Amino acid sequence: MDISLANIEISEGSTSDKLYISGGGLSEQIEIDNTKQITIRGATETNGITINSGSANITLNNVNINSSYGTLRLLNSSVVNLTIEGTNTLDASNGNSIVTTGTGLYVNKDAKITIDGSGILNSTGQGSGIGAPYMEPTGTIVINGGTINANSINNGAGIGGTAEASITGTIKINGGTVYAYGGGMSAGIGGGSPISFECAPPNTAPNIYISKNADVTAIAGIIDAGDFTRPAEDIGNGGFSCW
Repeated sequence: MDISLANIEISEGSTSDKLYISGGGLSEQIEIDNTKQITIRGATETNGITINSGSANITLNNVNINSSYGTLRLLNSSVVNLTIEGTNTLDASNGNSIVTTGTGLYVNKDAKITIDGSGILNSTGQGSGIGAPYMEPTGTIVINGGTINANSINNGAGIGGTAEASITGTIKINGGTVYAYGGGMSAGIGGGSPISFECAPPNTAPNIYISKNADVTAIAGIIDAGDFTRPAEDIGNGGFSCW
């Protein structure tokens, strides 16, 4: 499928072991077995990939998406096994940090993504690089291989999401090389920035597991706001503010 031709939509099919897919060069919606590999190529500044439901095996092969529509979004309880080949870019830095279109790779709180392969994935958002936007919890993110560069340019975690006073989501890094950079007062991997600036508690990190087989660099975002803030953790909670 070619993302340059149209938005790609994937949903559970007529039964749970089927998928409906449309866009990306298809003349009409088709139904396939969910065990089949869906390979996506191409570059776009207008289109995106949305997994509405179901379980899908997707390969990104030298994909470049820079779109305010949203780059790659897992909605509802969708499950994706993502293989990365070549160099792939998911850039949502021109999206809105408080909605799903502003997250580089959006993983809804009930969704799960497993990333593997020999390629490179560069995922950047106004919200999280990989995870959820501002004030929203992330789902389950598992990284088994590849080189992953996840970056928030505003108020999200590099990898993670935010949820007030609760532990939400799971991040497992079993292998590969991961670089995660948080936005202002957000963890590199974990919680995002404070929900408000009136003695707001830190946003609690998801459950985080990192294997010794993985090569991980995580750096929190920093805002210098004086004596009434606590910096975010590189891996862990978001920052604390009392402005």
